[in-house]
Amino acid sequence: MKTSGVRFGIRTKLIVSFGFIIVLLMLVSASAYLSLLQVDGKFNQLLGTYGELDRLTRETENARLRLQSLEKDLALQFALQGIGAAFKAGDDARATVATMRDNLAAISKLNVDRTLQRTSAELLKLLDAYEEYLTQLETSLKESSSGENTAESRLRSAEAAIANLSAEGPGNAVQTLRPVLAQFAADARAKSDQALLQMEHRSRTTRLIIMGITACAVVLALIFTARLSGGIIKQARHIMRLLEKIGVGEYRARTPVTSNDELGAMAGSLNKMLDNIVVLIQTREERDRMQTAIMKLLEDVSRFADGDLSREAEVTEEFTGAIADAFNMTIAQLREIIRRVQDSTNRVSSSAHKIYKTAEQIAHGNESGAMGVSTITAAIDEMAASIQAVSDNAAQSADVATKSLEGAQKGARAVQATIEGMGRIRERVQETAKRIKRLGESSQEIGEIVQVINDLADRTSILALNASIQAAMAGEQGRGFAVVAEEVERLAQRSARATGQIGGLISAIQGETHETVVAMEETTREVVAGSRLSQDAGKALSQIESISNQLAELIQSISLSSRQQARAADDISISMNQISEITQQTADGTKQAAASIHELATLADELRGSVSTFKLPEAETDFAAGIRQG
Repeated sequence: MKTSGVRFGIRTKLIVSFGFIIVLLMLVSASAYLSLLQVDGKFNQLLGTYGELDRLTRETENARLRLQSLEKDLALQFALQGIGAAFKAGDDARATVATMRDNLAAISKLNVDRTLQRTSAELLKLLDAYEEYLTQLETSLKESSSGENTAESRLRSAEAAIANLSAEGPGNAVQTLRPVLAQFAADARAKSDQALLQMEHRSRTTRLIIMGITACAVVLALIFTARLSGGIIKQARHIMRLLEKIGVGEYRARTPVTSNDELGAMAGSLNKMLDNIVVLIQTREERDRMQTAIMKLLEDVSRFADGDLSREAEVTEEFTGAIADAFNMTIAQLREIIRRVQDSTNRVSSSAHKIYKTAEQIAHGNESGAMGVSTITAAIDEMAASIQAVSDNAAQSADVATKSLEGAQKGARAVQATIEGMGRIRERVQETAKRIKRLGESSQEIGEIVQVINDLADRTSILALNASIQAAMAGEQGRGFAVVAEEVERLAQRSARATGQIGGLISAIQGETHETVVAMEETTREVVAGSRLSQDAGKALSQIESISNQLAELIQSISLSSRQQARAADDISISMNQISEITQQTADGTKQAAASIHELATLADELRGSVSTFKLPEAETDFAAGIRQG
């Protein structure tokens, strides 16, 4: 049968329509998949970039605090151990500056705001100035170390050098470094929060776009399906009504041609056939025969109307044979079209289900990412609690250091009082030694006087002896004088004995006095040595007081740094909570996209169900099933 008048056949319409639906489904699926990949990629990039930025910023801030402590440690080490220890502290400070330089260089390579990059370049210049400041400080300390021997004098020299260098030149840049670093850390956290908000807005916009595209695709698919099915069903109903009229003998009835496809060509052929039938029917037998052939053809067409394409119309020699032949050709074309449509709908449904599974996997991945972010947030909270505990311990250490400083001050005052008491004791001991020495000298004079008395007693004894001799020579006249001489001799003997005893006592007193003088001189030397030791203890306590004061300042600085770290950890915890919310929203958007894709897959299944109402021969059905399994 010729179909040259057919502009767009059913096959072409079905192929174009289902091709359009397939392309639309592929575009929607590809758009949703690419959008999800883009959002996921941007999210991972954002998370990695600003996570690295936050890590580098915190390391730079820690290095700044360590640098501040090392600056004080440099002066303290110089005071306690000399220029060598100060140079070692300076090397530690340079290593810290190198770490800060590496962190700032890494920040400059990140894809972050230009303001942060400019601030990073400014900080690098300030670090150069700080290294120059360290070099000048070491030079100044080296020059002052030659004439300073005590820790206190070296500490004063170090503090004076730091004060002089901080007043001008690189010292000004060093003073500028701390607020610039603090502002840089605050700007980095602000940029991170702003990027998270932009990512959240973009994720929300992407979800709305995917939902809009999906809704448009569903509406267009429904419109094309309705128009296609409406055109085919309308022409088929006209043909059915015409055949019903022919079945009751109304050969004058005609059907309108409303389409330019095979059904329209069939309607035109039926109209021409009826024209020929009207001319050819002459007798009742011909009319009955025609009626039978038409009823047979009507039965075959009824099966076609019910969707049964497994059988063909019987081709006879009657005038309906040509119609049956054309009808069979139309059925064959419809079989091929429906088979291809079933194949296409099966493939579309399979692709939609695969895309749906992929979207579900992405959604599960986002949920796993959200769980991972939640785990990280919990770990950061624990870290914040640990930092808070460190801050509390540092505060307690600061209190202990303050009490130690007070104790050192009290000890210094007590040692000073001891020094003053030892001085007074030394003066009294020296005065006592002088008096005892004068006592020894007086005892020596008494000994000399006793010796004179002893000599007088000897001479008196000699005179008494001479007087006794003279009295004996005088006889009776000298008897009274002899008695006096005896008394004088006895007195001289008693004087000699008393003088001997006094001499012994004076010798004993002189011995004791000499030993006492020696002991007092030894005591004086020990008091002098004790005074010197007390003075050394006073100096040591003064140094301990200075070191305790610096230690208290360092511990207070550590406490302040710990509190700053605790606040930074709290900010990080808040940012991670925001990231968790964005991840959850992304997962929700992925689930919504998966639901939209699932709706498209359902639509493809419905289309396949609509086409499956047509019954095909078993061989073609087995062939289509094999395609689905393949």
